[in-house]
Amino acid sequence: MEVNPGSSREVLRRDCKVHMSQQSWPQCPQLPGLLCCLLSLLSLGFCLLVHYRTSELQTRVSHLEAERQLFSSWFSMDRMEPAIFNRVDQLLDEKLKARLPKIRVVRSVPGDCLCPPGPPGEKGRHGRRGIPGRMLGKSALELLT
Repeated sequence: MEVNPGSSREVLRRDCKVHMSQQSWPQCPQLPGLLCCLLSLLSLGFCLLVHYRTSELQTRVSHLEAERQLFSSWFSMDRMEPAIFNRVDQLLDEKLKARLPKIRVVRSVPGDCLCPPGPPGEKGRHGRRGIPGRMLGKSALELLT
C-alpha cells in the first residue's frame, strides 16, 4: 500500500471542505495544529527579536566600558582632583563677590575743605493728615518718646 503525499492532502482538503460546507469550520481537525504552528512561529520570532535586542545592548555596554577605560587612562584622579577643586574655588569666589556688599571708595578732596556736599533740595509733599480730634493712644505715645 503506497501512500502518495498528494492523495493525503486531497483527503485533508476534502475533510475540511466537507466540514466547512456544513457551516462548522471550527470543527476542522487541522485547525488546532495550524494554530499551534502559528503560535510557535510567532514565539520563535519574538525570541529572535529579544535575542537581537539583547546582543545589541550588550555591544553598546561593552563599547561604553571601553570608552570609560580610555577616558580614565587619559585623566587620572591625581590630575582631575586639583582641576575640579580649582574650578570650584573659582566659582565660589565669583558667587561671593556678587553677594558681598560693595566697598565705597572715599573721594579725594583737599583737607582744608569742610563744607557740606551741596545745598539741600526742594521740600517734598506733606504726608496725610490724621483724623481731627482723635487722641493718640498709650502705645503711640510710647513710640514717639
